[in-house]
Amino acid sequence: GIRSPRASVRRFLDADSKAEVAILLVLLGFALTGAGLLLFLNVDTGDADQGSRIPGLFVSYILNVGMVGGMAHGLCRMAGGIATPAQTFIAVGWAFVINAAFLPILAIVSGGEFIAMEMAADGSPVPVISEQTLYAMGLIGALSVWLLASYLAEANGFTKTWKVAVSIVVAPTVFFYVVLMLSGAT
Repeated sequence: GIRSPRASVRRFLDADSKAEVAILLVLLGFALTGAGLLLFLNVDTGDADQGSRIPGLFVSYILNVGMVGGMAHGLCRMAGGIATPAQTFIAVGWAFVINAAFLPILAIVSGGEFIAMEMAADGSPVPVISEQTLYAMGLIGALSVWLLASYLAEANGFTKTWKVAVSIVVAPTVFFYVVLMLSGAT
């Protein structure tokens, strides 16, 4: 998935039952991401039972996949892409599966303490992320964007992955900035 991203996603895009493959990849991505978050990273929410977080993680994950997939499909279609919604979700699902492999790396870099909670002067908890964890998140984030762009470029028949990568970063940024402006938050 990382050394030759286009070839890795092409196997799934050529499958006969694209909708089933898309659903399988999305669910596999959730299973790997959820397991990685629960096993490798200590995110202290105050819950003694880690399993109680699974329904919330699942809802959050599905909303995230839906938002990324929907936005990616719309942007790619506006730019002349040829992927069907199922093919777009195959590309997005495969990206989420591959990204789950980065969680153990992040756990090693962060020492297993992804988000530490410290107390502010007023006694309220404040999340703290270490500098090396921020660097790792930045590098992993850049690689993740590049991989997603490669998968989407292959699904849509684009030859320039970098244009898709720039679109993945710029379009949501502009969209959310406009929303903030219209809501009067800026």
